Formats: sequence, structure tokens, C-alpha cells
Amino acid sequence: MDEIGERFLELVYDEAQGSPDRQAPGAQIGEALGLDEAQAAILGKRIADEGYLKWFTSNYINLTAAGIARIQATRAAQ
Repeated sequence: MDEIGERFLELVYDEAQGSPDRQAPGAQIGEALGLDEAQAAILGKRIADEGYLKWFTSNYINLTAAGIARIQATRAAQ
């Protein structure tokens, strides 16, 4: 995953408070990274295809167990 993908996933994790049951606003997260809604959707769907997110719409995305584990491992290594 590239750097912007990692940052997007981190922001989803933070917004969802690390929970797979909390939804995060993908469009808003993309906006925080300087992306428009279409760009955020492309990025979010790509991360979902990798198994780290569940993508419903640009305003409703959830973390998967793999996404949570990836962020926790990244943060533990820092």
C-alpha cells in the first residue's frame, strides 16, 4: 500500500476509534488528504480490495480485522 493509502487507513481507524462496528466518512477523510470525493472513492475501494476496509458508499466505510491489525502493527513499530 502506498503512503496516501496508509494515511487514509489510519484516518479511518482514528475516526472509527479502532472498531469494525463504527462507520467512517470516506469522503471527509479523503478531503482531509486533499482528495475530491471521486479520488477518495477510488482509493477507498482499492484499500477495500486489499481486505483492509469494507466499502459501502463514500460516506459509510468500516474497518476489517485486517485493517485494524495493520494499523496497530504500524503504530506498535513506531
